[in-house]
Amino acid sequence: MKFFAQIIQFFLRLFGGGKRPDNKPDDKKTAPAPKPTPAPAPQPQPPVEDVIVPEPEPPAPAQPVEPPPPAPEPEEQLKFNEFFEEVVRKGKKVRTNKIAVTDGQVEGIFSWSVYKKGKLEGWASFGERTMKDFIQAEPGLLEELEMTESSRNILQAVSDNEGMLEAINAYDGAFLSFGIFQWTLGTASNPGELPALLKKLKDKFPDTFQHYFGRHGVDIDRSTNSIGGYLTLDGKTVNTPELKNKFRDKEWVYRFWRAGGDRFVQAIEVEHALSRLRTFYWTFKVHGFTLNEIITSEFGVGLLLDNHVNLPALVKKALQKAMDETGLKDPGGWTSKEERKVLERYIANRNSKIDGFGPMANALSRADTTRRYVSDGIISDERGTFRFTSVRARGMGNFVPMPEGFDPAEHPDLEEEG
Repeated sequence: MKFFAQIIQFFLRLFGGGKRPDNKPDDKKTAPAPKPTPAPAPQPQPPVEDVIVPEPEPPAPAQPVEPPPPAPEPEEQLKFNEFFEEVVRKGKKVRTNKIAVTDGQVEGIFSWSVYKKGKLEGWASFGERTMKDFIQAEPGLLEELEMTESSRNILQAVSDNEGMLEAINAYDGAFLSFGIFQWTLGTASNPGELPALLKKLKDKFPDTFQHYFGRHGVDIDRSTNSIGGYLTLDGKTVNTPELKNKFRDKEWVYRFWRAGGDRFVQAIEVEHALSRLRTFYWTFKVHGFTLNEIITSEFGVGLLLDNHVNLPALVKKALQKAMDETGLKDPGGWTSKEERKVLERYIANRNSKIDGFGPMANALSRADTTRRYVSDGIISDERGTFRFTSVRARGMGNFVPMPEGFDPAEHPDLEEEG
């Protein structure tokens, strides 16, 4: 039996059917797990402030590029359409001759006006935009002009007597008048204030001047200063009635009207209107006192400016007569009461003829127009209220300080201009 058991065990081993006893150790030993490698100790880092980051190389400066020359403006092509319009005046129907002019972008309507029994006639437009419109719409340009509120309000009151910003008429005795103060080319062969206005436009806004005037052959004569002078047309100085008369043509009426609608032209109108005070307010003397010592209320300065726009030579004569009539010849101690007395006589005197000058056109109605601005609270008739600059005068408002750097030689006296 033992023999057979050994044979069976042999075959089991031979064919792999046998199992090792559970208590018999395995011939192969399991290798121990490797020990983990310790992490390297952290190395100290330099502080952030010690790290120098190189700044990038600055870019090479760009080479200045000369701007291309402006493209030439297209040639102006004006179209005209003359017609009649019936209007009712004083209960009667009247046929009015009118003309529509356009450059393809903006159309203007002008009326044929006849004055002094046909001695003066030409195309005209009253315009539409007031000084008030400009003040409200263009605060940025007014800041550049450095105008006080007092000056703006006075100009608005005076401009009501003169015209709109784009007002134009070719029936004027001085051939052509334009803008809020109706600046003209000058009577006969005399210089006019309109060239001085256009000189300022050319100096400050040359592109605007070129667009409306330069490209049509107009320039400024070298004799023109800040107050008056002459234009040139195609190189010829416009200093004769024959040459000035050319600007009565409908083409020029339209061009000036069109320019008057431009904000930069309007800004120059305001500047030029205000600068008129420099020609007389700090230089004219009456009884040994300059006007800025005599009249210091906004209402009074407005009356003087209105008079000077219309008839400069009458300003001193009417004021001197008023001081004589009231016996108030020393303004140093005046209050508002004394100034008002003098102004009432001055208003009456500018409506009369004095030493061959006067009366001022529509003197009383123009004064009423300015007075309405007092009633509306826009300007004041209190002494010492006018402010040409932000500087307030000492001495109870008994004089208005002259502008800083004011040089009378740069603003010639127009007293003898009629």
